[in-house]
Amino acid sequence: MSLSRSRLSLMLILSILFAGVWHSPQSHAQRRKSNSRSARAIRKRARQSMEEKFKAVIAGLETKDSNFELDDFLDADSGRVNRISRRIAEDEAERKRLLRILKKFEQAEVRLSSREDSALLFAHIEKEEANVLRPPAEADPQPQKVTNGYGKDFNIALQKGIDDLENRKFQNFIRSIYPEAESQRLIAQKQEKHLISKLNRFPILAQELIREFRLLQELKAAPIESEGRTVVSFDLPADPTWKKKLGSIGRNIPDQTARKIRFELVNENWRFFDGDKETREEMKRQKLGLPAGGGISLEWKRTKQGWRISSIPFF
Repeated sequence: MSLSRSRLSLMLILSILFAGVWHSPQSHAQRRKSNSRSARAIRKRARQSMEEKFKAVIAGLETKDSNFELDDFLDADSGRVNRISRRIAEDEAERKRLLRILKKFEQAEVRLSSREDSALLFAHIEKEEANVLRPPAEADPQPQKVTNGYGKDFNIALQKGIDDLENRKFQNFIRSIYPEAESQRLIAQKQEKHLISKLNRFPILAQELIREFRLLQELKAAPIESEGRTVVSFDLPADPTWKKKLGSIGRNIPDQTARKIRFELVNENWRFFDGDKETREEMKRQKLGLPAGGGISLEWKRTKQGWRISSIPFF
């Protein structure tokens, strides 16, 4: 039996040698070339898939196809998907402005990241054209004072929020617990009704808020002083079922991960932490300013849903 095994082993070794599986130095070089070709092919496919997505968004904007949804081409993480989609849907001039900006990049070189998960397109632009492509001047609306609030007892504030959600008093909920600046913006830009309508049309959104508020009541975090603010912070685990429960409205929403939820005490009322103040200022600066060197860039990100635009100049 051992002799038979020895002969079998010898035959296997000989077959391997004759088949060329034991590579000579030349074979190793050929394998490296093959790997290099494979890597180039992967990058080529990534670039082509992004270019095809770019052509599709241009075509959709040009033809005004009724099936075209800009949301399908924008990265949900950008935080501006709804705002941009709404602007081009409500204003034909904004659709044309967006199309003109995107067409500036049609002949641009695609620069892929090393992991092929993001891409940049650069285009030269003159100062005069930049002035034309910038958004229409927006008069700063006089902020409307938000007087609603749930008080300075945090647990009572959470319960009042739950009560308003359960009784579908969505306007009072928004004005009582959203950051004051955000609530003022929603009122001034007439977007509050849109948000209320969404909460009415999709009850799951309110139900999820109620569920999380009840979870926060159980966690009982203590307020702390941070950067001149009184803040209470919670670390919530990921909920793998969350996106599935959202149904069709969760289509472009990333999978939920563990996250931090913060509230701050503002004028004796607990509200969601306003972490967007600095972001709003930076977005305003980028929207109105021209990047150095007379160039603008269009940024793409590859997500689970495919390539998505993550940043558009002047929007």
